[in-house]
Amino acid sequence: MLDEQKQTQDQTIDQEKSTLGDQSPNAETATVALQLSHTAEQKGFAGKTFRPDFIARITWPVPHIMVFIGDVEYACGRQAIAEMGHRGLLEWIHKSFLWKPKRVYDTYNPAIHFNQSQFSKEASLLGTFYHIHGEDDLGPVPLSEVGWAQMMTNIVKIELYYEKTGDDKY
Repeated sequence: MLDEQKQTQDQTIDQEKSTLGDQSPNAETATVALQLSHTAEQKGFAGKTFRPDFIARITWPVPHIMVFIGDVEYACGRQAIAEMGHRGLLEWIHKSFLWKPKRVYDTYNPAIHFNQSQFSKEASLLGTFYHIHGEDDLGPVPLSEVGWAQMMTNIVKIELYYEKTGDDKY
């Protein structure tokens, strides 16, 4: 009985995929939504708590990039990171996570605190890219400043590589 249901489900999904065409950018997303809707019907959830129309609207690229700073992981907006640029992201990381004011009234000045720090000279960003053909992701690879905005359209995660030393005065 279960084998017949599975076979019928697979045939329906194959028919829907052929209707969409494998070249369609939403074919993979639609296939996932179809598989989930068939599963929901089997479990008696159809029309109740399941929203395949919502899932079908989520396509690559997702609106966030995971940023790893040490052992901590942050979700940051893809568009914001693209607009910041390579240097802007490094400055944000330095200001937010590494720089500590020496006095109560100290304010962050990138020209002094970032430019003169060891962090600005030694920190590097590594990126993992999304493979559009369903294979494993590619990376981590060093990210350059050239073509930053274009790279951000196909990146999954960014990792900071920096070994903090006692010589960093800011």
